[in-house]
Amino acid sequence: MIDVKSFRSATTAQSDPADPLGLEHPERSQTKLLSGWFAGLLGLGLYLRSFLWSDQHVAAVAEDEPPEEDSKDITESRNTSGLALHENAPDDSVGGPGDSWVEEGPTIVSFRYPVVLGRFESMFIEPLPDLVFGTEITRVTANTILPPFNLFPGINKFPQDNGVEPGSPPFIPDPSNDTEPDDPPTVAEEENPDQNETDPEQDRNRGPRNSSAVYLGDLGSGAVLAISLAHLLSETKDHDGDLLGVSINGSTVGHMDPKGDGWLYFADTDALGEVQIKYSITDGALSIDQTAILNVIENVFTGTDGEDLIVGTRGRDAIFGLNDDDNLAGFGGRDRIYGGAGDDNISGGDGDDSLFGNDGDDLIAGGDGDDWISGGAGDDRLFGEGGNDVIYGDAGHDEIYGGDGEDKIFGGTGDDTVEAGDGDDEVRGGADDDILHGDAGNDHLDGGRGKDQILGGAGDDTVVAGAGDDDVQGEHGDDLIHGDAGDDALDGGLGDDQIFGGTGDDTVVAGAGDDDVQGEHGDDLIHGNAGDDVLDAGLGDDQILGGTGDDTVVAGAGDDEAWGEDGDDLIHGDAGDDALDGGLGDDQIFGGTGDDTVVAGAGDDEAWGEDGDDLIHGNAGDDALDGGAGDDEILGGIGDDTVVAGAGDDEAWGEDGDDLIHGDAGDDALGGGAGDDQIFGGTGDDTVVAGAGDDDVQGEDGDDLIHGDAGDDVLDGGVGDDQILGGTGDDTVMAGAGDDEAWGEDGDDLIHGDAGDDVLDGGVGDDQIFGGTGDDTVVAGAGDDEAWGEDGDDLIHGDAGDDALDGGAGDDEILGGTGDDTVVAGDGDDDVQGEDGHDLIHGNAGDDVLDGGVGDDEILGGTGDDTVMAGAGDDEAWGEDGDDLIHGNAGDDALDGGAGDDQIFGGTGDDALSGGTGADQLAGDSGDDVIFSDEGDDISHGGAGNDVLFGGDGYDLLDGGDDDDIVSGDAGQDSLYGGDGNDILSGGADEDTVLGGAGDDIVVADDDSASDTYSGDAGHDQLNYSGATDGVELDLITGMASGESIGDDSFSGFEDYVGSTGDDHFLAGSDQASLTGNGGSDLYNFVQGDTVDIIRSVYQINDFNSDDRIWIGSGSSHREIRKAQKSLEERIEDDLDDYADALDVDEPRLTYYHDWTDDYRRTVVEVDFNRDRIIDLELRIEGDHILLIEHA
Repeated sequence: MIDVKSFRSATTAQSDPADPLGLEHPERSQTKLLSGWFAGLLGLGLYLRSFLWSDQHVAAVAEDEPPEEDSKDITESRNTSGLALHENAPDDSVGGPGDSWVEEGPTIVSFRYPVVLGRFESMFIEPLPDLVFGTEITRVTANTILPPFNLFPGINKFPQDNGVEPGSPPFIPDPSNDTEPDDPPTVAEEENPDQNETDPEQDRNRGPRNSSAVYLGDLGSGAVLAISLAHLLSETKDHDGDLLGVSINGSTVGHMDPKGDGWLYFADTDALGEVQIKYSITDGALSIDQTAILNVIENVFTGTDGEDLIVGTRGRDAIFGLNDDDNLAGFGGRDRIYGGAGDDNISGGDGDDSLFGNDGDDLIAGGDGDDWISGGAGDDRLFGEGGNDVIYGDAGHDEIYGGDGEDKIFGGTGDDTVEAGDGDDEVRGGADDDILHGDAGNDHLDGGRGKDQILGGAGDDTVVAGAGDDDVQGEHGDDLIHGDAGDDALDGGLGDDQIFGGTGDDTVVAGAGDDDVQGEHGDDLIHGNAGDDVLDAGLGDDQILGGTGDDTVVAGAGDDEAWGEDGDDLIHGDAGDDALDGGLGDDQIFGGTGDDTVVAGAGDDEAWGEDGDDLIHGNAGDDALDGGAGDDEILGGIGDDTVVAGAGDDEAWGEDGDDLIHGDAGDDALGGGAGDDQIFGGTGDDTVVAGAGDDDVQGEDGDDLIHGDAGDDVLDGGVGDDQILGGTGDDTVMAGAGDDEAWGEDGDDLIHGDAGDDVLDGGVGDDQIFGGTGDDTVVAGAGDDEAWGEDGDDLIHGDAGDDALDGGAGDDEILGGTGDDTVVAGDGDDDVQGEDGHDLIHGNAGDDVLDGGVGDDEILGGTGDDTVMAGAGDDEAWGEDGDDLIHGNAGDDALDGGAGDDQIFGGTGDDALSGGTGADQLAGDSGDDVIFSDEGDDISHGGAGNDVLFGGDGYDLLDGGDDDDIVSGDAGQDSLYGGDGNDILSGGADEDTVLGGAGDDIVVADDDSASDTYSGDAGHDQLNYSGATDGVELDLITGMASGESIGDDSFSGFEDYVGSTGDDHFLAGSDQASLTGNGGSDLYNFVQGDTVDIIRSVYQINDFNSDDRIWIGSGSSHREIRKAQKSLEERIEDDLDDYADALDVDEPRLTYYHDWTDDYRRTVVEVDFNRDRIIDLELRIEGDHILLIEHA
């Protein structure tokens, strides 16, 4: 045995041989290995012949003998005879047996193709039978299975005529001739032997021409065909002998890849039939189109009558196992495999296969792809595996496994076991007793006849049990189950299932999920289990248990028993004397016809007795109970129930809970019981006891007696002369039409008298009372009450508490009583007494008398000329429209006159007064008052205390009075007087007159460009120009101040002056004052006074800096003092005596020194104007300064 590693080939010397093996130049050696393609091929007697065209001949033999080395070369030599034969070539090689004439220098050709090893499941590993490849390979060892292999894939056999053309004798040179034979003729020479003769058209290019299409023969499915240039040019002639080229344009099926000087054509795996390859042929100038045609055929492998092992190709195969136990594998492609008789193992492999087991106990595996499988007769094991398969078990007890994909499975006759596998499968068991497993996916399962066991598995399955006593488990998913005929046991399992019992006495378990169950015929036992189920028992005396979940139960005809159990259930009793129990949950129950006993159970239930004398128990929960026709007895039980007694003389008890009770027609006895109830008496003289809780009672028609009892009740007497007692709690009472009596009793009550002369008493609590029409007497009672007299001349007593009282229309009398009351007098000339407490009083329209009484009150006079007495306390009073008289009395009051010429007196306390519009008179009286004169020519007196007065618009007269006041004139020509105390005064816009009065006053000069008059009067006063936007010149000698923004002001009686933030000029003579420049480059000019007395003038400069200057004297003889630069400080002496002595005798003599204490640090400059050694002027400059004196 040998292991073939490489292959060598020879060719004739041809300028363009169109060599399919990749030889562009035959003179060169090219090597490629075949070892990858031949790897693993051991123990084979192998005969190979290459696929060659005209002018190329290669033959090779791999002999059946052990190699001497790891690999063995098969060598061929090149010659010019047209033949190339191995020594001792076999008889069927080209040229026959024997040696050939060869040249030295073998040419080695290269190839490489992949090795494809078949892979089989473990069920196929067993002693190998005969192996059929469809090739000349007939023997295999070591259990190695290889696909068909050829030198070029797709060429299964090498025909004998691949050498020279058929019928042409080979050219064999004479051995005695010493010369080389002439080269064989070229294509152009063969086509035009007379080309040396004169031809008038020989200079014109005639282009290539086709005689017919090129036929390439048959190609096995899935194979590869090598196509040479010579192949494609075989039906083309060029009369000019030009070298021709080919350009591939494509193929109808498959594709082509270039390979050397040729191409490899790859057919599609599942393609069959004719293939056309379109290409163009050119001589370099002209081109023509050509077509090559080949036929792709199915690979057919037929076994023997023995045990065969047949492996197909990657293409489309037809495999016939015939008789005995065969192992058949399709490998790849769309295969057809027939096992025949015997116990066969069949594997479809990749592709959409059709597999037939035929007779015998077969094992069939479809593999990947959408397969069609038929087990045939026998107990078969069928595996669909991947893909959407169709599987027929046929006769026998079969095991069928659908695998992945959406499969269709038919069990056939016999007791079959089917596992549908993943995917949405369709399974039909057929006759006999089958076991069907749907597995994962939305499956359709039909048991057919027989006693079947069906398990739906995961997914939304449809199950038809069929005839017989069947056992069905829907398992996971939303399933549809039909029991059909028989006493079936049906279990929906998990999911939202639909179950139909069919005929017979069925036991149905709906399972978990929202299920729909129809018992249909028979005495059925139905369990809803978990989920929101629909359960319809149908005909018969049925028992129904809803289970957990919100179920719908229809008992149907007959004397039925139905339990809703857990969940919010809907139960219909239908015909018969039924016993219906809702169980836990919020249920709906309809008794139907007959005398029914209904137990609503725990939960918020609805129950209708319908026809008959019914007994209805609401039990626990918020129930809706309707007795219907008949004399019914209804007990609401625990919970907030709605009870409709219906027609007849009924008794209805709401019992515990917030109940709604309708008596309807008749003289009913209605009791709400505990809870917040709503009760409607209906027609008739009803007796209603609301009971404990916050109840709503409507007496409706008739003379009713209503007891609210405990709780916050709403009680409406309706039409008639009613008596209403609210009882304890915050009640709402509507007396209705008629002369009614209503007592709110204890609690915060709301009482409406409505029409009529009513007597309304709120009782204890914070009540709201509306008198309605008529002359009503209203007693609010103890508590924070609200009372409206409404129409009529009403008498309203607030009594104790913080009450809101409104007289409404009419001349009312209102007494607030004790507490913080809000009183609205309403229209008319009303008399209001707030009495004790912090009251809010509105006079509204009319000339009212409003007295706040004791407490911090708010009073609004409204329209009209009102008299307001705020009373004791910190009050707020607004006169509003009209000429009002307002007295603040004692306390810190806020008083506003509003529109009109008002008189306002603050009284004792720190009051805030506002005159409003009009010519008002305001007096703060004692206390620290704030007075706003507002619009108009007002007169304001602060009186005693630290007052703040604002003049507002108009010519106001403002007098601060005693103590430290702030007085501002605002706009208008105002006259301001500070009075006694340290006052701050500002005249405001326009020409004002300001007099500080006694005390240390500050007058803030206005930046108004108007000529104001300022007088400090007695005390140490300050004139402050810090608000000026431009620099100011203050002449302390003449008492005038001027500037672009302030105008020309006159002043007197000030000891302290503050300049603007700009560049100011202070001119001072013989006097004493404090000067503050207040920023900017200020000039302080001091001259000798004209007094004959010996007086030392003392001035203090508070903020001297490097931008400021001091002038001593006037005219050309004045001296300038400024702060020295740092660089000059060491050169300046502390004493200026030497400098002063050297000056002219007419110049002032100056001396300065530093005065330090723990409290201050000053620089003092002393000036002797006439040099008589008497100091005339002393300047006290705050801070340590090094001064520099210069001549003017």
